[in-house]
Amino acid sequence: MNTEQALSPITLASKMLAEASSFEDFRGLRDTAAAARAWAKARGMGIDAENHAFEYVLRAERGMGKTLIEMAESGQRAAPSQWVGRAGVANQHVPADDMLTLPQLGITRNESAKFQRLAREWTDEEFDRRMAAMVQSGVRLSKVNF
Repeated sequence: MNTEQALSPITLASKMLAEASSFEDFRGLRDTAAAARAWAKARGMGIDAENHAFEYVLRAERGMGKTLIEMAESGQRAAPSQWVGRAGVANQHVPADDMLTLPQLGITRNESAKFQRLAREWTDEEFDRRMAAMVQSGVRLSKVNF
């Protein structure tokens, strides 16, 4: 395999990040980048290649978090406090006003909280600096680092 083929998934992730504007776009990017990281690891491409791919996973999850925040603020997504119980059916809830729910978006409450924390915890500049420092350190990136 030549270098161009090896970098193909990362090139795709970079393009997807630049074009991402919806929750689905960011989820697709996260899935592509996670696959690229697993691919780099399986082929023994080293920590740098794995980190490069994982950087896109984190950026996609941060984008998902920002999108979740925007969706809640604009009324497109129901926060659990906006759900109403179905009469006579225990533990089943539906969102008020036909808003999207986390299960409809394909994520759990824990994932939603983590993604939103990534979006809120740092400014874009702080996140970029933190990411650059972690990559430069040569330490394998993980969600624990963030």
